[in-house]
Amino acid sequence: SYVASLLAGVHAPIDPGDGAGMNLMDIRKRAWAPEALEATAPGLAAKLPPIAPSDSIVGPIARYFVERYGANIELIWPGIDALAQKDEKFYPVLEHAKTKFDFSISMTALLGVYTAGWATALLLAKVSWPAFVAVSVLGTLATLLFYRLSVWNAYAFQASIRSAVELYRFDLLKAMHIDLPANSAAEKDLWREITRLNEHGIGSVTFKHP
Repeated sequence: SYVASLLAGVHAPIDPGDGAGMNLMDIRKRAWAPEALEATAPGLAAKLPPIAPSDSIVGPIARYFVERYGANIELIWPGIDALAQKDEKFYPVLEHAKTKFDFSISMTALLGVYTAGWATALLLAKVSWPAFVAVSVLGTLATLLFYRLSVWNAYAFQASIRSAVELYRFDLLKAMHIDLPANSAAEKDLWREITRLNEHGIGSVTFKHP
């Protein structure tokens, strides 16, 4: 869901695969299991995004991509990504940004769940207040720290995606046997036409075969 969130500029739902991996989903209903959520941390349901099918429409592409390129980035990203993988210098940078973002998101979720779970368990077990306060305060601070890190890594990953598009969009046009545009205005018109052709089957794009 992180790529969809970055491209759309909103918090995207979690697909059933990710939801099942968290062990908090009712597999038959493909929805969060209330009993599992409450057992993990009270009020957790309000903090989680909804679960939606993998082919759900999240929303329109973020304005940056539309205004900059005039294209639906979701349509051309597989081609951009394939070209980036051939670059031995750039692709590790893109993968590193993705890995950092994944790690910070996972740590934020785990710390939040474990802090709430342990704090609740300690409270019910009626242990000493210093132990309860230490777990609650330190766990909350660690969760907030990784949350801030997640936000920072999200911006870094989005910047890497933008760089990939900037670097390889013309290579993608060449691979599609399409002449390169003469200027930025012509490029926007070209990507809009390619988007219309792919999304609606209407439009005209000239191909130049070798």
